[in-house]
Amino acid sequence: MVLPFDRRFTEDEIDRSLFPRMWSSELSGILNRAISGLQRVVCRNWQFRISDDVEAATAEWLIHANPLPAFIDARCIQEGSCLMRDLYHAYEQWAQVAGITMKQQQLTVKRNLESLGYMVKHSNKGDKVVNLSLARLAAYHSGGCIDGDGSDDISI
Repeated sequence: MVLPFDRRFTEDEIDRSLFPRMWSSELSGILNRAISGLQRVVCRNWQFRISDDVEAATAEWLIHANPLPAFIDARCIQEGSCLMRDLYHAYEQWAQVAGITMKQQQLTVKRNLESLGYMVKHSNKGDKVVNLSLARLAAYHSGGCIDGDGSDDISI
């Protein structure tokens, strides 16, 4: 669960004495609020009530923590096969468009694919990902043909 905190404070709004004041006079009130919150969670069978903002922030964090599942959802279909080098090339382009600056290296992508349950087999053309191929995307497509076997170049 990721709690979004989008509020930015200007230098004039910053209260540098806030925490010392809270520690000296507000601790019992903070404890009472924490206990009250715990009671609500216990009444909900130890489940937090997740807001739409928390769901969105968590999904965004997960994409940046491991963008591969988001890439697969956005650019792949779960059938056929694809050469690893073509899949990785498409992943690099997708990550750049998505603003992901910490791209995984190809070996890491291969290992993560395997941990997601995809089989990577060696072929005479290189490593091939089984049951995963690049989807045909008209919005990104500009010339080449993507037929799902990973043998054609793609352009984004």
